[in-house]
Amino acid sequence: MKKLIFCLKIFCLAIILKISLSSVSFAQWIPAEGPYGGVSYVIKSHGSSLYAGSLSSGIFRSTNDGASWSKLGSGFEFSPVWGLGFNGTNFYAATNGAGFFVSSNSGNNWVKSNSGLGSLNLSGLTNTLSQIYVSTYGSGIFRSSDNGATWNNASSGLSGSNIYSITSTSTNVIAGVLNAPMCYSTNNGASWISTGINDIRNLWSDGDTVYAGADGGIVYKSTNQGVSWTPYSIGLTTRRVLSFTKFQNRIYAGVEVDGVFYSSNGGSSWIDAGTGLPSIYIFSLASSGNSIVTSSSPIQRTTNGGVSWSPSFSGFSASNIFSIHSAGSNVYAASDPHGISVSSDNGTIWNFINGNLPNTFTFTVYSHNGNIYTSPFNSGLWRSTNNGLNWSQASTISQFSNVNAYKSFGNNLFVGLSGGIYLSTNSGLNWSSVQFIANSVNSLCSLGNNLFAATQGSGIYRSTNSGLNWALSNSGLPGNIISYIAATNNVIFAGTPSNGIYRSTNNGDSWVAANNGFSNTVTNSLFAKDGKILCAMGDSVYFSVNGGVNWVLFNNGFNNQRIKSFEVHGNILFAGTSGQSVYKRNWTDVTSVISPESESNSPENFSLSQNFPNPFNPVTKINFTLNNTQNISLKVFDLSGKLISEIYSNTVLPKGNHSVLFDAGILPSGVYIYSLSSNNFSVSKKMILIK
Repeated sequence: MKKLIFCLKIFCLAIILKISLSSVSFAQWIPAEGPYGGVSYVIKSHGSSLYAGSLSSGIFRSTNDGASWSKLGSGFEFSPVWGLGFNGTNFYAATNGAGFFVSSNSGNNWVKSNSGLGSLNLSGLTNTLSQIYVSTYGSGIFRSSDNGATWNNASSGLSGSNIYSITSTSTNVIAGVLNAPMCYSTNNGASWISTGINDIRNLWSDGDTVYAGADGGIVYKSTNQGVSWTPYSIGLTTRRVLSFTKFQNRIYAGVEVDGVFYSSNGGSSWIDAGTGLPSIYIFSLASSGNSIVTSSSPIQRTTNGGVSWSPSFSGFSASNIFSIHSAGSNVYAASDPHGISVSSDNGTIWNFINGNLPNTFTFTVYSHNGNIYTSPFNSGLWRSTNNGLNWSQASTISQFSNVNAYKSFGNNLFVGLSGGIYLSTNSGLNWSSVQFIANSVNSLCSLGNNLFAATQGSGIYRSTNSGLNWALSNSGLPGNIISYIAATNNVIFAGTPSNGIYRSTNNGDSWVAANNGFSNTVTNSLFAKDGKILCAMGDSVYFSVNGGVNWVLFNNGFNNQRIKSFEVHGNILFAGTSGQSVYKRNWTDVTSVISPESESNSPENFSLSQNFPNPFNPVTKINFTLNNTQNISLKVFDLSGKLISEIYSNTVLPKGNHSVLFDAGILPSGVYIYSLSSNNFSVSKKMILIK
């Protein structure tokens, strides 16, 4: 029994260690208030609230019929949410990639529960009072009879394994199967019966009446729980029917990019109710109070039954932010598909400034000589001379279809695109080609009089005469695809799609790998300023203040976010995320001190080993090595940052291996951090005390 209790203690403390802050610093990344918007695939009502699942930012709740939203709960992994279900205070979520999640307290806390699931790529869910069913891509359907704790395969007799949608009635379960007939089960999924109806994209139950949305603008209706069906299409377009809801005795249907339609006669005929809706996919529909909302990008809302619609995503911070740029007192963000937004208060309030832009699928934003530039998808380069209030096309050159990169160089503006590099000497009024490149130019930077261009297939081009002439500069690079390039303090950094970061200290004459400390070598973003370099590698952020020799993990406050862009505005460092809008923290947090987040990164003049034993009770040994005689401190902190013990404080120790015992006899069980520091460097590790 004592051994069991001890093992349970280790398990519990391991969980604490996993979720605890990894730094004694109080500074961390925090969400900015926007820009709001983002993709949502599912939205449902429960009680008096609406719930929307996002692409990579979890679940949001609205308590005012969709007028505004707030993020719901903790413990949720950020994978696309494809299904939501409710049973009293038990909430369920099906994700595409992380499997099934359950909350027993109305969504405030979530726990992953995948025992027995044959796939984590879930496509939807439905539940009754006693059963939960999840559909998958590739593994059929699974059923749980114990609130999601365990799962059993329930696919015997299904017409296929790729399930598009699933719903349930009082006695039956119905499944839409990709490229195969829709099926129904009368025995909790033990066996299935084919309906003979193919291409069902969506299923929705109104009691025991079931509606099925199909390709070609057809709605099937069953009044006997999915056993037999009647097709209807009068008034609908010929696109796929993706969603349904009920509002004031009308049935509403979302039709791909053709908007919303309603039927007042049980689906026999349909009337357009999509006035004011943009051409967006209506993935899901739900009603609450006097409102109908669409689960789309962005969320749209009507309070008059579909006579008019308007965006309704206040608080829904799930945007893809591809570019952030600081100009004067403003910060600009480019998102897809919401266009350009601006904040004049350090990211607290954001306003959209898309004006007369041809579309809002924007991936870049930049400023030069007081003008703002962006490049909407397949629409060329556009410029604003009044901070985004109005826009005009800055080039009609056909190659300017999509501009990927910008660089100010004195009064000159260089842009990179598919086909090479162009130059304007008059703020975008006229352009000339300065270097043809068959591949796309991904990124531009400058260092002194040199300009550098990272390309998608030709490596790096360099100009040593302010952009007049260009030549390849690829010696030492691992390949010809370079995603990002940045420079500071006479060091140039190149980010590759799979081989990490390379750096050059000789103006690009040669390159060497600079990946010390990375756990992932997929470069998602690169930024340099004031002698500091930041990079997003996979789902982690790192910084270096010594030219890329060492990297420090900089994730405190992030939850596996994928960062697409960085920018500094005053003393605020902004990060644009993939699906979680903008985060920010103090720029001064990027310092010359290696933080406790970086457990594997230590400077060359000393190293710190993991304590042994670990876990321990109450004494453990800490070993460290000094490569030269130096003044060091060795301190112990709790997870709040409180100093617990000073083993050494500004003590001069000789070169060599050192060992010290730490006695935690008076401390409670828990996770502690021990930190070795010398001069401007420190490195820390965690240890577990179990009593």
